[in-house]
Amino acid sequence: MGVVEEKISEMRRMEETQNRPREKKTDLGHLQVDLLLDSRQHKLNVGVAQARGLPSQHLTGAPDPYVRITIWQFGQVVNQFQTVVKKNTTAPVYDETFDAQVNVKTKALSHTRIVFSVHDRDRLRGDPLLGLVLMGLGATEDSVIEHWDETMVGNGRRVCRWHYIMEKGETQDA
Repeated sequence: MGVVEEKISEMRRMEETQNRPREKKTDLGHLQVDLLLDSRQHKLNVGVAQARGLPSQHLTGAPDPYVRITIWQFGQVVNQFQTVVKKNTTAPVYDETFDAQVNVKTKALSHTRIVFSVHDRDRLRGDPLLGLVLMGLGATEDSVIEHWDETMVGNGRRVCRWHYIMEKGETQDA
C-alpha cells in the first residue's frame, strides 16, 4: 500500500472510531494519543495530543483536566508521566510527549500496559478520576487494540488515534 492510500485508510479508521455510536452508559469524552516504538533506542514515545467532550464535575464550571500516564511491564510500573493541568476546559489541548525506556522484546511488549487516566485537578476532592484509556495488555476497545497492534508493527512510525474515555469499571483491571 502506498503512502497516500495508507494515510486515507488511517483517516477513515479515525473517522469511524470517532463516529461509531458508543454502547456504554456514560459519554466521558475522547482522548487523542500517539505512540512511537523505537526498538533501537529501547524506548516508547507516548504522546497526549488533546481531549474533547470531558464531563463537567464542578458546580462552578468545566474541569481542570490533566492526564497521568502509567506504563507497566510484567505487572510492574516502569514509567509514570503527567501532563500539565489545563484550567476550566472540557476540550484541553496538551501536545505533550514523553520518552519511556522499556523492554522492547516481543514477549515484554505483549506484557505491557499503558494506562492514560484523566483527572480533574481539585484540591478539595483529591483530583477525582474522570476516566481511563487502557492500551496494550488487557485492552478491550477495538480502536485501542488496533492502535496498539499498529504501533507494534510500525517500528519507528508514530501512530495517532482518538479513543473513548471509559469508566474504571469498563476497563479490565485498570
